[in-house]
Amino acid sequence: MYDLVVGCGLSRAPGPAPIWLLDPTLLEEERAAASLTVALMPVLNQVAGLLGSGEGGPTESWAEAVRLGLEGCQRLYPVLQQCLVRAARRRGTAAPP
Repeated sequence: MYDLVVGCGLSRAPGPAPIWLLDPTLLEEERAAASLTVALMPVLNQVAGLLGSGEGGPTESWAEAVRLGLEGCQRLYPVLQQCLVRAARRRGTAAPP
């Protein structure tokens, strides 16, 4: 395996001063003016997927959201690595003889 795909979701809150929310709650997603999903392969530093919808404002706003999503994926990556290592160790010790 070369890399993991890590994904982050974002929502843009409606209103006079809209901001992008990383990992929004269900209520925040339902009320969102726009949403974005970013998928990243951190080791290869390659975007694996990008899906946006809604009224996200000017191009700069979408670029900000992509940057925020990529940062979220980078922060989540070590957590996923640790979970996989722990699960592999448990499976290794629990394997039948």
